[in-house]
Amino acid sequence: MQQMQRPYNPHAPRPQPTQPEARKLTAEDKQKIGDWVASKCTSHDCPVCGQNSWAIGDYLIQNGSYVAGSSKPGRASYPAAMLMCSNCAYLRTFMAAPIGLVE
Repeated sequence: MQQMQRPYNPHAPRPQPTQPEARKLTAEDKQKIGDWVASKCTSHDCPVCGQNSWAIGDYLIQNGSYVAGSSKPGRASYPAAMLMCSNCAYLRTFMAAPIGLVE
């Protein structure tokens, strides 16, 4: 039996490439982040609202490198831990490597 080909539809959803699943930070990872931040920061108050109530993100975030003259990010990236002010949602980020979360 011969299969019929469907006509090309430019609006049809395209299959997305598979990417590795993000690893959720463990309680130990979050403790490590909290301890590291506490040892480095002289003030824990939010620079926007002045509150001192922070939540550590469940995942590392990735900041792409800047490529001059391009709107696309470069290939290098900088994984970071994210802390969010529980009052105003201001984000603080800290590089993950010095904390010991990535190599």
